[in-house]
Amino acid sequence: MSRRYTAAALIAAVSSLSVIFNLLPPLSVFDFKSCTPGKRFKEEQWIEFSVLCVFVIAATPIVIYWMRKSVGKSGDFLVSSMWAYFAFSVTNLVVNFLKFLVGKERPDYGHRIVVHKAGHFFHEGRRSFPSGHTALALSSAIFIAREAIVSGRMMKTSVKKGVFIVLGTLLPSAVAFFVSVSRISDNRHDIIDVLAGGSISVFVCLSVLTAKHMAKKYEKHAERSRMEELYSTDYRRGGFEVGM
Repeated sequence: MSRRYTAAALIAAVSSLSVIFNLLPPLSVFDFKSCTPGKRFKEEQWIEFSVLCVFVIAATPIVIYWMRKSVGKSGDFLVSSMWAYFAFSVTNLVVNFLKFLVGKERPDYGHRIVVHKAGHFFHEGRRSFPSGHTALALSSAIFIAREAIVSGRMMKTSVKKGVFIVLGTLLPSAVAFFVSVSRISDNRHDIIDVLAGGSISVFVCLSVLTAKHMAKKYEKHAERSRMEELYSTDYRRGGFEVGM
């Protein structure tokens, strides 16, 4: 239980730091321009980041729980969800730090600063690189797809296994692809921003999944060593009593 509280506190700390970078005006250390400048600023977006965050935070553990329950392993879904949340928070931190540091102009920057002379939309005009929507959507897709593959392999029939894995990987990937395309369609990002956001997501998620695997191996090794030590102690104690 204490580990879960520690993990939750770590996730909260990383998320808080990410929010701080998101609120600060960009430094614009590098005078990067969009590769597709001159786009028109749109007030409305296909997908608001706040909506995407709520969807990812709510949907990811639900989907993981359902997949785990399908193969009778629902008890450890909370651990998988915590690792996913940690990956999301680290991804978001890296993205917001780069947005703060780089300060790249969005494709609609020229028209945006004419419409908005100051305020949120004005500062957001130089927070193009990388795409946070793409990074978050792909992070969720990676963890859901991974759970689909792991859970699918536990199914008995080949048909169920195939359908489970295919749908569990294609559907979240399609959602992530739609989110990425919408960011270009909304004139918020160019292809470089989207690819960068996706690359960050893949790198962070694979790193977190590797850390999860290593932590699981360490726990198994520690548990085996503890059991061997208990068995050895009981054996020596039993041998001493027989000798007496």
